[in-house]
Amino acid sequence: MSNQIIFCSTQTARKNYKCDACKTLLDYADFNELSFAEKRELVKAKRDNWEIKKGQAYIRAFMKDNRSTWTFRARPEIEQICQDQDMWID
Repeated sequence: MSNQIIFCSTQTARKNYKCDACKTLLDYADFNELSFAEKRELVKAKRDNWEIKKGQAYIRAFMKDNRSTWTFRARPEIEQICQDQDMWID
């Protein structure tokens, strides 16, 4: 069974969070295939220490698989790059 999204919303961060999409992008991206604009978003995320900073908008999804549940948090720009690079498992 693959991951299932139970609930997804856009939130404003009330504290700093690690960006889960940043970790995925760093682990699996072919940086030669990224556009200049995508690389610019990566530089911004790196400058923020791969975090969603307090006051920034972020995507929050409550996820589940056959064994556990968890909350996925991501900067929208980085999550979009992951979608464009087809990094998410269907």
